[in-house]
Amino acid sequence: MELKLVASNNTNLLPKTEAPTPVIDIARGVSHDLCNVLCWMNGYLQELREYCGPEGLPLIKEIVQASSEIEQLTKQLSQVGRPQLDDPKKSINMGELLLQQAEFVGNLYPDITINLNIDTVSTVVGHEDKMKRVMQNLLLNACDAMQQNGTIELGAKKIDGSTVHCWISDDGYGMSKTIQDRAFDRYFTTKGNKGTGIGLANVKQIVEEHDGNVSLTSVVDKGTTFDLYLPFKNANVSCTA
Repeated sequence: MELKLVASNNTNLLPKTEAPTPVIDIARGVSHDLCNVLCWMNGYLQELREYCGPEGLPLIKEIVQASSEIEQLTKQLSQVGRPQLDDPKKSINMGELLLQQAEFVGNLYPDITINLNIDTVSTVVGHEDKMKRVMQNLLLNACDAMQQNGTIELGAKKIDGSTVHCWISDDGYGMSKTIQDRAFDRYFTTKGNKGTGIGLANVKQIVEEHDGNVSLTSVVDKGTTFDLYLPFKNANVSCTA
């Protein structure tokens, strides 16, 4: 059998590898280094289990969970510049998700009181990691809006048969009308060098990706409430990506 190599002017027949842009290169490099740090940290956590008493094990469990979430974020960072593939959608109980985040905040800010107003039938369908980031962003913002102590209310209720209403309220500093109007603008921040202006913009983007909407109401020196409205899905409904 005789094989002939035929030259072609069509360079698209050849695999093409594009050099990453500086931003993509930095993102992937940071992801790689973070993965290495997490590997060491998880190793130390496993060793720490051998030395801490029973009272310390729940805290180690929380750290391991946080480490797992960071690992997921670093994986996403490593995919910058590549086609993005989300995890399959799944049933998410928003009440349970808020409860998990409340426990985390309670450990981090023991002087803050957290009140729960949660309906067990508050199920949506979506990407759990993304919805978790939404709640983390809003909860940490609520904590930042207060001094050493204060009160946060977390709620999740099914309303009108087709919608899940989630809310996070604080009795902190509140926002002026001018700040409220720009709160969801990407890169807008009132935290100076401590802020990035990305958190609330990401919250809005993720909620809208889940066919929902988010709004805020705030009064200076009284506090702020973020309201999320998401389509209700029965927990028994099959999920697709």
